Amino acid sequence: MKTNPWYVPKTLRNLEPVGGKVTGFRFSYRVYELRTMYFATHRMILLLNGAVLPRPRLHVTFKGVTVSAENLPETDWVALRGEVIEIAVELPGGLRPGQHQVRVEAVFGGGFGGGMPAAVLLAEFSDVIE
Repeated sequence: MKTNPWYVPKTLRNLEPVGGKVTGFRFSYRVYELRTMYFATHRMILLLNGAVLPRPRLHVTFKGVTVSAENLPETDWVALRGEVIEIAVELPGGLRPGQHQVRVEAVFGGGFGGGMPAAVLLAEFSDVIE
């Protein structure tokens, strides 16, 4: 898997343990999308080591605010261009040590014209959990 330049290197890590148990993992990437699209018009797809995580529980942190991916407010991508966004994924036990491949896509609706949904690559990278 090719690592795209928007991934912030070495940010893939397990979440801090809660009650002694790791509850997931997180990583950061820089917004690069230049088209005018809104967070509220998409859903996110997460692939981990080539497999789609069914209905992943994702939390997005940007501009100091953390919200679930399902409840993202309408935010214009252009306004966030250059911002670093962190995505946290609920995954009991987190990631085992070793190499992992992560791909995140946003699927946008057809918009005002009612066109076909479009998938946009947000992040694609391979990194190691120590």
